Amino acid sequence: MTVEEIKELQEELGVTVDGIIGPETKAAAEARIAQVTDMNAAAYYGERYQEFLNYKEPTVDTSGGG
Repeated sequence: MTVEEIKELQEELGVTVDGIIGPETKAAAEARIAQVTDMNAAAYYGERYQEFLNYKEPTVDTSGGG
């Protein structure tokens, strides 16, 4: 997912448009899916926001082991 795609979805969700998938973006995507009562719409949003919901922050090796 590109930064521009992330920004587009953030705008759609009404959250801060910064191109970063963080807790605010994830929570908004989860809320959007949860509020939908139509199964087709829920499936659509579930697929549309799948990358947000499955995104994991990159980890940094701080052990100094290179």
